[in-house]
Formats: sequence, structure tokens, C-alpha cells
Amino acid sequence: MRMPVAALWWVLGATVPALATAGCTYSPSFTSGALKCSDDGKCPDGYTCSTSTNSCCLNGDTICGGTIGGPDAGLGDTGTGFHFDARPDIPGTGGVAGTAGRGAGGTTGTGGATGTGGKSSVNVSDYIGVWTFVTPANVVTNCDNPKSTSGTTYFPVKPADTGYPSTVTISDNGDGTLYAEWSEWPACSYTLAVDSLGAHGTDSVNWYCQDTVDDPQEFWNYVTFDIVTADGKAATHDALYLREDDWSDGTTVMCDQTVHAPMRKN
Repeated sequence: MRMPVAALWWVLGATVPALATAGCTYSPSFTSGALKCSDDGKCPDGYTCSTSTNSCCLNGDTICGGTIGGPDAGLGDTGTGFHFDARPDIPGTGGVAGTAGRGAGGTTGTGGATGTGGKSSVNVSDYIGVWTFVTPANVVTNCDNPKSTSGTTYFPVKPADTGYPSTVTISDNGDGTLYAEWSEWPACSYTLAVDSLGAHGTDSVNWYCQDTVDDPQEFWNYVTFDIVTADGKAATHDALYLREDDWSDGTTVMCDQTVHAPMRKN
């Protein structure tokens, strides 16, 4: 079985050897403006960091726009024959530290009365529980080769569908972080940190998931994983994944996948 390394470009460089075949390189094709710049303002080869949007733009693209085109999400059917395994041998440097609360303090009101301060603390308990995806939860896939399908897939949310609705279960790790498990990725969990802007994945550097049962074999890294709730009852989940499809005929296809999913706590 082939064991390629599909690592994030800013961790191991813009070109990463795929261990399956000597001479193969990791050369993804992303939609201009779809990826954020690294913390030090870097982007993959062929892209330039736009300081105004903090996005990676194709060289020469003055607009830096375009919607991620977009179907087969590679996510969904968790029935017989579909299994994800956390890959234990992916190199990594550990999770990214969570960001501290960033609420701004209030201003002094008329007559000297002190205004109400901004949100300087967060209610972590708002995020703990089982969250169910609701319409129009979807994932948009954009691949650099038509051998793998691009487009938009909506998550099954009807309870009558076997194995659904799709959910994210969040619990407390007991160390200041949260543990998230998404039903679409049975064996792959996430570590989250909460700040005033939401709950954010902190283990993108070494997070890895794979489906090696079918053709193509599929391998994922995530770039961002965010959940935001204002009341602990309704939330929005957004994420960006990089997927590598390894076909049995030797073809390697790179895809990016954008998740946007409203959710409600059970």
C-alpha cells in the first residue's frame, strides 16, 4: 500500500516528496485567494501573499478572487467499506497554541459613566455537547484534475438516513483544550482552543486522516477548523482541508475542500 506524505506546505515546504513513487512531488493547485498566508507572510510557489486580505494569490492575479469551484466531497458515506484511520507516522511539530481572548474594553460614556467592557472571557461550556448539522451544511471540492470530481455536496441531515444526521461531539480534555469528534471522520479527532472569536483547531500541523479502502486512496490534512456560537445553541462550522487522491493507475490528484455548516446543539 502506498504511503504518501501529504503535509501542509508551510510546515514542510511548498514541494513535498510523495513517498509512493520516486520523483513525485506535492504540487497542489489552489483557487487564488482560497488559502491564507502563513504567520510570516509566506505562500506556496506560484502564489504571493496579499497584505490587504492575508490571502495567497496566484502570481499576476490583481483581483485575487474567485469562488472555490465546486462534489464528490470524499466525505459522507460512513457505511460498509468506508473507514478512516489516523495515520501515526506523519511528522509534525505539535499543535499550535490557542489564541487568548481578544475582546476590546468599553469606552467611557457621557457624563463619565464607564461603558460596558467587551467580551474578555469566554464560556467554554457553550461549545461542549453534541452538535447536529442542519441545512444547508455542505462541502465544496476543487480538484486539479477531472479524474477526481469537483463540486458541492450537501451533508445528509435527515434522521431517516442510515448513520445520520452528521454530528460533531465536543468534550473537555481537562487541560484547557477541547476534544472534537466529527461523525464523518470516525477515527480522526481534533483538539480545539476557545477564545473570544470561537473554538479553533490547534493540531493542524500533525493532524492526518486517510481512507485507503477504495480507489482512489484519499489522504487529508486540515488547514483551518473553526466553530463559532453566540448562545451555545446554534453555531457555524467552517473548515478548509487539503486532500490527496492516489489512484491505482498512478495518478495523483490534489484537491482543496471547504466546509460550511450551520449546526444546532442537541
